[in-house]
Amino acid sequence: MHRYLIPTMEQRTISCALLLMAGSALAQDSRSALNASEQTTVLGAIREYALNYTRGLPNYTCTQVIRRVTTRGQGRYRFPQSDLIEEELSVVDHKEVRKVTKIDGKPASNADPDKLSGPSSSGEFGNLLETLFDPETKSEFRWDRFVTLNGRRVYVFTFRVAQPQGLSIEEAKRTIRVAFQGRLYADYQTKAVMHIELECVKFPADSVYQGVEWTLDYERTQVAGQEFTLPSHYRMHARTTLGETTNDVDYKSYRRFESEATITFDDSTH
Repeated sequence: MHRYLIPTMEQRTISCALLLMAGSALAQDSRSALNASEQTTVLGAIREYALNYTRGLPNYTCTQVIRRVTTRGQGRYRFPQSDLIEEELSVVDHKEVRKVTKIDGKPASNADPDKLSGPSSSGEFGNLLETLFDPETKSEFRWDRFVTLNGRRVYVFTFRVAQPQGLSIEEAKRTIRVAFQGRLYADYQTKAVMHIELECVKFPADSVYQGVEWTLDYERTQVAGQEFTLPSHYRMHARTTLGETTNDVDYKSYRRFESEATITFDDSTH
């Protein structure tokens, strides 16, 4: 089984990577660029937002719907297989707890989300932002342009992280570390990150992985009468020597986590 994990501040490991650029309503913004001083100020505000992002979130629960398509083989011998997995995802004290509720429309309350065949992921709710702006990651940010995203003006910065500080990907018999790069889109008024594109690059020649891309979209969402910026959709895509896998994931039905519920954390995964 392959698992893709967004690295936490303490654990920068990825067991399998699967990613793809998601489609958002982007339009070029022709208004003036930022000078060097403005770029530094804006990037500093975005960094402050990113590093404090999870601290401002409540404990909550949502429904995670995963549409996964895996294709094996080449040419006319390609064999696609799809499935639909629905999970209840709770974020409590900044830790994620997942519970499978349905598989292909059928109840599956006893299924372990970490033991399902195919790829899975965790950590979209803040660890990626923390990792990008962690000084130890040594991310290189560069001003790109203004665009309009879903009707709002946003800043776009590119980023690049070198291989020594890159993402670790676990293959069957070894762990490799790869560089990654991408773009970050932040709201002009609030500096909130609303869209991230990431691509892993420079895989070893003998790696089973040939390409890995990923996107994450955020939107303003009501939770118990308060508005928060939370993930709404992500897409992952990976090309390997065996085929391709695409995950499309939607988050919906956000609600405050009920404190009387019982949650048990497996410390080995955090």
